[in-house]
Amino acid sequence: MNKIIIISIALIVVLFVLWRFNTQSQHYAIDVPLPENFPENSFAHQQFEQLLKRFVSSDGTIQYQQWLDEPNAHYQLKQYLAAVAKFSPENSHPRFASDQDELAYWIYSYNAIVIHLILSNWPLESVTDIKAPIELVKGMGFFYNQKFIVGGKSYNLYELEQQKMIKANADPRLHFVLNCGSKSCPPMRPSLPVGAELTPFLEQATHDFINDINNVKFDQQTGKIKLSMIFKWYIDDFSQYALNHLYQGNSPISQEQSLLIFIDFYRNEKLLPATTKIDVDFMSYQWDINKSGT
Repeated sequence: MNKIIIISIALIVVLFVLWRFNTQSQHYAIDVPLPENFPENSFAHQQFEQLLKRFVSSDGTIQYQQWLDEPNAHYQLKQYLAAVAKFSPENSHPRFASDQDELAYWIYSYNAIVIHLILSNWPLESVTDIKAPIELVKGMGFFYNQKFIVGGKSYNLYELEQQKMIKANADPRLHFVLNCGSKSCPPMRPSLPVGAELTPFLEQATHDFINDINNVKFDQQTGKIKLSMIFKWYIDDFSQYALNHLYQGNSPISQEQSLLIFIDFYRNEKLLPATTKIDVDFMSYQWDINKSGT
């Protein structure tokens, strides 16, 4: 019995050491000045927005090589990230006039970090090429092991998404404006609205994603629907939102049914009546880099 206990303890210690080794993060320091004429009492996204309008193609893919080839373009992105590193709604609340301004900050910070991380490791075929020491799950190196300073605190991309946006706002439309640098992600949108303009921005992004057959493909004759993996990964967010805001019935419904209610709310061509069974399947996720011209 003592031998079994000793082996069990040794195994736990080994697993703990491996876990600690695997979760050691690479920290990215942004050691450049703030953008020129950065406002003293607010937070400006204009420099990042101007870069997006130069290097984002009409289909929402990104011209990474051109971004690197143009003098000072990556440096200008770093300047924007220097402002992100220094100020946030948490440590500089007066700079953000409304809740929408705060949420816009987290969205655009996330997207800017993704682009910077790709540019800093270019050329890449996929974000999954950035590996953790032991890649326990796909994307661990990119989304978990890379750390950035945001408002004076250290975050990885997963923490930014979950802690500062999804859990804090319970708004599943956020999943359609966060760009993870991959083909199956929502397209990068070059305009960066703030304040009251953020809500229609989220609405339009959600509508566009759901009405793209690359993300939602419904066969009315067979009653089968194929969905982006985003709907599977975040089904809790979509279904809960539908139950709280869209579902008008009294009888219990399944999580899958509430997901379809959310999707149907934004579709131009509505699904079959709710009484009809719809077979749900999910598409394979394309992790190839969302670079222009591919």
